[in-house]
Amino acid sequence: MPALAGTEYGKTPIRALLHMASGVAFHEVYDAPGDNGRLNSMLFGRNNPGPAQAVSMFNTREAPPDTRFNYAGVETEVLGLVVTAAVKMPLTEYLRTRIWQKMGAEADAAWTIDTTGQETAFCCVNAVLRDWARIG
Repeated sequence: MPALAGTEYGKTPIRALLHMASGVAFHEVYDAPGDNGRLNSMLFGRNNPGPAQAVSMFNTREAPPDTRFNYAGVETEVLGLVVTAAVKMPLTEYLRTRIWQKMGAEADAAWTIDTTGQETAFCCVNAVLRDWARIG
Protein backbone atom coordinates (compact mmCIF):
# COMPACT_ATOMS: atom_id res chain seq x y z
CA MET A 1 0.00 0.00 0.00
CA PRO A 2 2.05 2.98 -1.25
CA ALA A 3 0.14 5.54 0.85
CA LEU A 4 1.36 3.76 4.00
CA ALA A 5 5.03 3.66 2.97
CA GLY A 6 7.28 4.73 5.82
CA THR A 7 4.68 3.97 8.51
CA GLU A 8 4.53 1.01 10.87
CA TYR A 9 1.46 -0.29 9.07
CA GLY A 10 3.33 0.04 5.79
CA LYS A 11 6.04 -2.21 7.26
CA THR A 12 3.56 -4.80 8.55
CA PRO A 13 3.11 -8.06 6.62
CA ILE A 14 -0.42 -8.80 5.42
CA ARG A 15 -0.34 -12.10 7.32
CA ALA A 16 0.16 -10.20 10.60
CA LEU A 17 -2.80 -7.93 9.78
CA LEU A 18 -4.97 -10.96 9.06
CA HIS A 19 -4.01 -12.35 12.48
CA MET A 20 -4.67 -8.97 14.15
CA ALA A 21 -1.08 -9.11 15.28
CA SER A 22 0.56 -6.11 13.64
CA GLY A 23 2.26 -5.08 16.86
CA VAL A 24 1.16 -1.48 16.24
CA ALA A 25 -0.27 0.23 19.32
CA PHE A 26 -4.07 0.50 19.03
CA HIS A 27 -6.32 0.22 22.06
CA GLU A 28 -9.89 -0.71 21.19
CA VAL A 29 -12.12 0.34 24.08
CA TYR A 30 -15.78 1.26 24.02
CA ASP A 31 -16.49 2.63 27.49
CA ALA A 32 -13.85 5.37 27.46
CA PRO A 33 -12.04 7.47 24.91
CA GLY A 34 -9.87 5.10 22.95
CA ASP A 35 -8.10 4.72 19.66
CA ASN A 36 -11.21 3.44 17.91
CA GLY A 37 -12.96 6.68 18.85
CA ARG A 38 -10.04 8.67 17.44
CA LEU A 39 -10.17 6.63 14.21
CA ASN A 40 -13.94 7.13 13.89
CA SER A 41 -13.54 10.88 14.45
CA MET A 42 -10.95 11.07 11.70
CA LEU A 43 -12.87 8.97 9.17
CA PHE A 44 -16.30 10.49 9.78
CA GLY A 45 -15.29 14.02 10.68
CA ARG A 46 -15.34 17.10 8.51
CA ASN A 47 -11.56 17.20 8.18
CA ASN A 48 -11.03 13.58 7.12
CA PRO A 49 -7.52 13.46 5.63
CA GLY A 50 -8.33 10.14 3.96
CA PRO A 51 -8.23 6.63 5.38
CA ALA A 52 -4.50 6.03 4.76
CA GLN A 53 -3.58 9.19 6.63
CA ALA A 54 -6.08 8.36 9.40
CA VAL A 55 -4.56 4.93 10.05
CA SER A 56 -1.06 6.42 9.77
CA MET A 57 -1.60 8.34 13.00
CA PHE A 58 -1.22 4.99 14.77
CA ASN A 59 2.48 4.66 14.19
CA THR A 60 4.05 3.20 17.32
CA ARG A 61 5.06 -0.45 17.32
CA GLU A 62 4.68 -2.24 20.66
CA ALA A 63 5.65 -5.74 19.50
CA PRO A 64 7.18 -7.41 16.45
CA PRO A 65 4.61 -8.30 13.76
CA ASP A 66 2.76 -11.61 14.16
CA THR A 67 3.86 -12.21 17.76
CA ARG A 68 0.91 -10.92 19.80
CA PHE A 69 -2.83 -10.91 19.09
CA ASN A 70 -4.55 -7.58 19.74
CA TYR A 71 -8.09 -7.03 18.53
CA ALA A 72 -7.89 -3.76 16.62
CA GLY A 73 -10.45 -2.59 14.08
CA VAL A 74 -7.81 -0.40 12.47
CA GLU A 75 -6.15 -3.55 11.13
CA THR A 76 -9.19 -4.44 9.04
CA GLU A 77 -9.29 -0.83 7.87
CA VAL A 78 -5.69 -1.27 6.65
CA LEU A 79 -6.63 -4.58 5.01
CA GLY A 80 -9.51 -2.85 3.24
CA LEU A 81 -7.08 -0.30 1.81
CA VAL A 82 -4.75 -3.10 0.71
CA VAL A 83 -7.56 -5.02 -1.02
CA THR A 84 -8.89 -1.87 -2.70
CA ALA A 85 -5.43 -1.07 -4.07
CA ALA A 86 -4.78 -4.66 -5.15
CA VAL A 87 -8.07 -5.24 -6.99
CA LYS A 88 -8.39 -1.66 -8.27
CA MET A 89 -12.08 -1.42 -7.44
CA PRO A 90 -14.16 -0.31 -4.47
CA LEU A 91 -14.68 -2.88 -1.72
CA THR A 92 -18.45 -2.83 -2.29
CA GLU A 93 -17.99 -3.79 -5.93
CA TYR A 94 -15.50 -6.50 -5.02
CA LEU A 95 -17.83 -7.94 -2.38
CA ARG A 96 -20.81 -7.75 -4.74
CA THR A 97 -19.14 -9.51 -7.67
CA ARG A 98 -16.93 -12.00 -5.84
CA ILE A 99 -19.13 -13.05 -2.92
CA TRP A 100 -22.61 -11.53 -2.75
CA GLN A 101 -23.84 -12.48 -6.22
CA LYS A 102 -22.10 -15.87 -6.21
CA MET A 103 -23.67 -16.93 -2.92
CA GLY A 104 -27.13 -16.02 -4.21
CA ALA A 105 -27.80 -13.21 -1.76
CA GLU A 106 -31.48 -12.44 -1.21
CA ALA A 107 -30.99 -8.68 -0.90
CA ASP A 108 -28.46 -5.97 -1.46
CA ALA A 109 -26.19 -5.13 1.43
CA ALA A 110 -25.13 -1.65 2.48
CA TRP A 111 -21.65 -0.63 3.60
CA THR A 112 -21.01 2.56 5.51
CA ILE A 113 -18.54 4.83 3.79
CA ASP A 114 -16.37 7.53 5.33
CA THR A 115 -16.48 11.19 4.35
CA THR A 116 -14.06 10.55 1.46
CA GLY A 117 -16.23 7.82 -0.06
CA GLN A 118 -14.08 4.88 1.12
CA GLU A 119 -15.83 1.90 2.70
CA THR A 120 -15.11 1.52 6.41
CA ALA A 121 -13.53 -1.89 6.32
CA PHE A 122 -13.48 -2.21 10.10
CA CYS A 123 -17.25 -2.26 10.43
CA CYS A 124 -20.67 -1.47 9.24
CA VAL A 125 -21.83 -3.92 6.58
CA ASN A 126 -25.60 -4.20 6.84
CA ALA A 127 -27.49 -7.13 5.36
CA VAL A 128 -30.61 -9.19 5.92
CA LEU A 129 -30.35 -12.09 8.35
CA ARG A 130 -30.77 -14.77 5.66
CA ASP A 131 -27.75 -13.43 3.79
CA TRP A 132 -25.65 -13.37 6.96
CA ALA A 133 -26.68 -17.01 7.46
CA ARG A 134 -25.50 -17.83 3.92
CA ILE A 135 -22.08 -16.43 4.81
CA GLY A 136 -21.99 -18.27 8.14
